[in-house]
Amino acid sequence: MAIFILASSSPRRHLLISECGVEFTVGVKYDCEEDYPEHMPSEEVSLFLSKKKSEAYPEKLLEGEVLVTADTTVIINGRVLGKPSTRNEAIEMLLSLSATEHHVITAVTLRDKDHSHTFMETSIVHFRKLTMNDIEFYVDNFNPYDKAGAYGIQEWIGEHGVERIEGSLSNIIGFPVERFKKEAKTFLLK
Repeated sequence: MAIFILASSSPRRHLLISECGVEFTVGVKYDCEEDYPEHMPSEEVSLFLSKKKSEAYPEKLLEGEVLVTADTTVIINGRVLGKPSTRNEAIEMLLSLSATEHHVITAVTLRDKDHSHTFMETSIVHFRKLTMNDIEFYVDNFNPYDKAGAYGIQEWIGEHGVERIEGSLSNIIGFPVERFKKEAKTFLLK
């Protein structure tokens, strides 16, 4: 039986992978710069970063271990919105998402000692028109700084700011549970 090693400190990813019904441990903490080539197409960024995180993992994988790395990006009009570092940056990101739609892409890399496989899932989020009061309330009362696009759909803004979604909700939260189950099953048969 495979043991999955989740190389992420995200509590959201921990919760989501636990819902998959697979045995997993949390990998060692390590640093991996989340930079990518400047002219890379926005829809390829998550794939690139997920693979990069997998390759940067500092421990050798043993027989029966499967490393799981993931990266989520929010893309609006071809522009990648990362994690905001300041209050103003978070406010600007949420203003840009107001009354429009954007794509959320999560890429996941599965790697054992012999091979790896990367897949991605895309969901579309449609935001209502957000007022400045809505945005400031969210930024000041929640934690937008550890989330791509400055928001977590599972928080207050999801109920008050999101009009509808197309695709997987778990993908928008940061880990595509349904797709992971299928891909992991196929990967383990190799």
